[in-house]
Amino acid sequence: MKIICSKNDLLNGINICSKAVPGKTTMSILQCILIDARGDYIKLVANDMELGIETKIIGKIEEKGMIALEANFFCNTVRKLPDNDVTITSDVSNHAVIDCEKVHFEFKPKDASISLKLPTELLAAVKIKAKKEGIPYNRLIRKALEREIKEVG
Repeated sequence: MKIICSKNDLLNGINICSKAVPGKTTMSILQCILIDARGDYIKLVANDMELGIETKIIGKIEEKGMIALEANFFCNTVRKLPDNDVTITSDVSNHAVIDCEKVHFEFKPKDASISLKLPTELLAAVKIKAKKEGIPYNRLIRKALEREIKEVG
């Protein structure tokens, strides 16, 4: 992914989305802002499982893609940048780079794992169904989440 946008537009979008980022959570991915540049515009998304905020920002998409960046560090980094165009790039390993004039920041990939606590009966049912399908139960959970997202999205 490679996008270019003004610092002010980016910071405004981050500030809007930050309202949906929880202070503490067991799911580290919820502490991120998703930059989605797969379509015709740049979209920033944050979600705390109860509230989701999505905003579009003006900018140029040179390479399509998406990446999740830790919201607080992302916001603080952009806030300190010079008032000029910001370039954000990421590679297939989800290593992100933010450049603005002579300033250069690198973000290491965010761990996308989550920790779920399921009732004993539900976990047992999931394990039984996964065994019948011949797949690990965590893959069955992931498939169910992906299916749900596709239906909602």
